[in-house]
Amino acid sequence: PPGMMEEMFGGGEGMPPGFGGPPGMEGGMPPGMGLPPGMFGGMGGMPPGMGLPPHMHVPLLPTDDLPDGPPAVSEEATAIVAEFASDVDGFHSASEGRVSKLHHLLNSVAHAHNKPPLPPRALGAIFAIEEGQRRSAEEGGTRVTVQQIMGGLAKMVNDKEGKEKFEKSVIGPMRAETARLQNTKDIMSELTPRLEEYHAKVEGETGGLFALVRELMPEDVRAAFPQAAFCTELMHVPPGSQTIPLPRFLAGIEDNLDEDDTIEGIAGALDKLMA
Repeated sequence: PPGMMEEMFGGGEGMPPGFGGPPGMEGGMPPGMGLPPGMFGGMGGMPPGMGLPPHMHVPLLPTDDLPDGPPAVSEEATAIVAEFASDVDGFHSASEGRVSKLHHLLNSVAHAHNKPPLPPRALGAIFAIEEGQRRSAEEGGTRVTVQQIMGGLAKMVNDKEGKEKFEKSVIGPMRAETARLQNTKDIMSELTPRLEEYHAKVEGETGGLFALVRELMPEDVRAAFPQAAFCTELMHVPPGSQTIPLPRFLAGIEDNLDEDDTIEGIAGALDKLMA
């Protein structure tokens, strides 16, 4: 509700409470912000990959650390979110409940309203993530339940603005992100063996891996996207890296696909470079 959450993260016209915040919070914009929209296929608005690197462990903030304790949630807000239970369930299934994917979604909403990203440490409080849920990157990353997502979203509802405003601001982007994530899962399920084969062919050399990504970029983007940006923005490795480990390469590809990418398009680029 308006009040404590807005004090922490800002707000604004047309913006659900809980988004925004002072510029520069948590060190400025997260990796991915500098990418052109639709790097691999034309997704509008938020660049794929904004937020935490894939499966990265999210630093959490215990609820007790909030200034006034956990924010109260009105019955009206809970009822509004309950009307979109099927959408939340679909997002949870597509994202496998990963906090990194949830953070990406919330940053998409913030970006659409010209607000700074949501600080990662706030996620633990908003979604009541318990210490026992925390997982390292090697363990697959922290995950949340459908009920935790529902509860967190209820804290962001401005019940004075009603269902329609919440659906437009949050549920619409959630539906789009669910479609993107499902398409990504389909592509990676089909093409991971091919991507592993290509990585082995170039021996993980950064230039060879960058060549594949260039094949997937629109012509007008290629010249403006140097290899150093590929390293830092897509692969989350230092700009001068000579090689990129296979898990990081696969995660970087997965995290930057969008709903317009296709199995056929990526397979065609692989065929060309593997010939």
